[in-house]
Amino acid sequence: MPDSTRRTPVALLRSMTDTLAEFGRPQVPVKIGIGVDSVTLGGAFLTALRGDIVSEGDAWSLDNVEFRAPGATQVRASGRLTVAAGTIEFAGPASVDSADPKLLIAWLEGRQEATRAPIGALRARGDVTLGAQRLAVERLKAEVDRKAIEGRLAYVFAADQRPPRLDAAVSAAEIDLDGAIAFANNALAGTTFERPGEIVLALEFGRAIYAGIDARGATAALKFDASGLVIERLAIADFGGAVLNVSGRIDTTSPSPRGSVALTVEAQRLTGVAALAAKFVPDAADTLKNLMQRAASAKLAAKLDVAPMGTAPGAKTSAKLAIDGAIAGIRVNISAEGSGDVGTPMAADIRLDGRLAAVPPAESCASAPSSTAPNSTPTPTARCVWPTRVRRALSTWHSRRPMRGCRAAIRAPPCR
Repeated sequence: MPDSTRRTPVALLRSMTDTLAEFGRPQVPVKIGIGVDSVTLGGAFLTALRGDIVSEGDAWSLDNVEFRAPGATQVRASGRLTVAAGTIEFAGPASVDSADPKLLIAWLEGRQEATRAPIGALRARGDVTLGAQRLAVERLKAEVDRKAIEGRLAYVFAADQRPPRLDAAVSAAEIDLDGAIAFANNALAGTTFERPGEIVLALEFGRAIYAGIDARGATAALKFDASGLVIERLAIADFGGAVLNVSGRIDTTSPSPRGSVALTVEAQRLTGVAALAAKFVPDAADTLKNLMQRAASAKLAAKLDVAPMGTAPGAKTSAKLAIDGAIAGIRVNISAEGSGDVGTPMAADIRLDGRLAAVPPAESCASAPSSTAPNSTPTPTARCVWPTRVRRALSTWHSRRPMRGCRAAIRAPPCR
């Protein structure tokens, strides 16, 4: 069949199920046995197609249906086809074993082979529900490129002004998140699946690789929808030498968001934190890398608070960021405040205050001259300036978005 008129396997299968839905339930029990050595579907051959189709009351059942598909793929499924309101939904156990998922996905979409990046071997099985409204897999057990994954997945298609929803609970002893994200992007590129507008995630990984960094003991429980973002728990026991904990809630039910997010970092080395920050702020990658290499250790706590500045429609939003702790023996206390429209964050008014102090100052600057008031204890002080690379980074940021009302008080060694 010419490419211009060839229909994809997904479209053909949907047409067949729609026809079955229109056919409805026969008046007498029916059992149809299938045994086909080779059949063409969507421009490729399916081989060794076997199984039975049986009518049972108001539903059809698939018994031991199996076939071989492109990509050296073996598919097996059994379950019920329920017809309701002119649509049909399949529910039952299914398994897919594919040596080359790239070929399988290309065939399902009616594409030629060569448009995708390599994808590792795939083995998956679980209780599948597939219909016009949702795709769900309960009791999922899968291996992607020899990495075992367990849990459940559910994708609800958009309907009645509600965006698509993804609900997933996944656990794995070891997982390559970079590879899994690439696999998902490759698998869903060009399909009718839309990016979820609502997400509920519960994740637990013994070891994971993200942004090229090895992470251990990662757990997450978060939710994002029209009401806002809820981070019940986001913790990593070891992310490139750092312990991370994040929690908080941002409410977006009103025109201006309200809520807070807290972050704590405790690290003997900061290579993982630098790699993660550089992934989201690539322009500052070199600066972050140099700074983190000089900081041997860190213990920081940060909190972001946002709230509307009034109750009137269109009221601006205020945000406050506080960072407190120590980096490489230097006490850090930084606070930033901003106000503006959440739709144009780069036009916000920003004020930054900061203080750096040696820890403990008496040991670091014991010989430094001091300025004392009458009857007061001498307090060693020292003046330092931003390193050249920091000034350059701040200057670059300042040229993009000048800060108004910015000031900083700094105490730090070396003493002069």
